[in-house]
Amino acid sequence: MPILKHRGFHGCELCGLRSPYVGNGQIRVKDQAGQVFAAPTMVSQYVEIHEYQPSDVLIEAALNSIGTSADGLGKSNA
Repeated sequence: MPILKHRGFHGCELCGLRSPYVGNGQIRVKDQAGQVFAAPTMVSQYVEIHEYQPSDVLIEAALNSIGTSADGLGKSNA
């Protein structure tokens, strides 16, 4: 779920100005050790369309997230 939403939106710079893909915030995941990772809401589009490969650590955190708070520093939502 997006957090830290922004006014307006951000279009995909890789697709060009007329891209149908837009983002407006961040997603965050917290790994088992409590480390928080942040990514733009567009990260799924970067992976699917542009073949971006996140680090193995980020992938592991996303697959096994224990949740996070909006600021990434508070209590888990899990």
